[in-house]
Amino acid sequence: MFNEPPSFEYRRKLFYAEALAGLYDHTIDLVVPNYKLLHKTMFQLIRDYFEHHRLFTTGGTMAILDLGSGTGAEALPILAEFPGSYVVAVDLCRPMHLEFRRNFSLLFGGEKDFDSFCTTITADILSPEASPESVLSFLPKPNRVGRFQSVITAFAMHHLAPDEKEEAYRRAFTCLDPGGLLVNGDLFSYTSQDLSRQAHEFDIQWIENSFSCPPPEFQETPSLSKERREDLRRRWVEHYHTHNILEPLESSESIKGRMESLRSLGFSEVGCPYRFWQTAILWARK
Repeated sequence: MFNEPPSFEYRRKLFYAEALAGLYDHTIDLVVPNYKLLHKTMFQLIRDYFEHHRLFTTGGTMAILDLGSGTGAEALPILAEFPGSYVVAVDLCRPMHLEFRRNFSLLFGGEKDFDSFCTTITADILSPEASPESVLSFLPKPNRVGRFQSVITAFAMHHLAPDEKEEAYRRAFTCLDPGGLLVNGDLFSYTSQDLSRQAHEFDIQWIENSFSCPPPEFQETPSLSKERREDLRRRWVEHYHTHNILEPLESSESIKGRMESLRSLGFSEVGCPYRFWQTAILWARK
């Protein structure tokens, strides 16, 4: 059980989350293979699940908890598809919340007010401000007696130590309605050391190649000079080598994988509908 309060300071120093939040959407395709496909798949999983099971709350509101919400890449398609949905978005950095608001305005123009559809909490996902009791208190009034119908998270959990991950997934489980869905797009390793090494090397080479010889749409981005692109390449490679803490999805005789851990927390169904080297989607139903 996770008892000691974690140290959040190093996560606050992640270079892309504060100073370069405005460049995140413009460069993340150069970092994560098939970034858009992963997010499209996450959205399809959520849309199909809720349309099939019709897990809507009283008054037609579908409540979503977004952990590490970033620029809104996971939440915005849901808000667009389900007009009655409401998002509680937790992110460590205020600049990311500002990008989320900007992207919301670009998507909806002046037709919708951000604060009517989304609450942002600037906090580490393991802080007291992001505890189940805290995030549940932000549910819209028709849903105050309930919980979230889905917890979504992408590229946030892999910054946590194993015991921190366990606590984060426990919190997600606690926040979900019975039958609710966790969808986690992230980076994972393998029980095989050789396969973990190959997957890591593939991602590093992807970053090296993408930043060195980017597609035309990235070469022509006015805010991304050749010098800045080279600096970002160096920073991302260093980040992948030093800050990512990956765990396998599957289990072996000596390793308890993340899928088995979710079952131990009480999730009734667990699966992996998407995987490409280190990137994968972890799907779990309460």
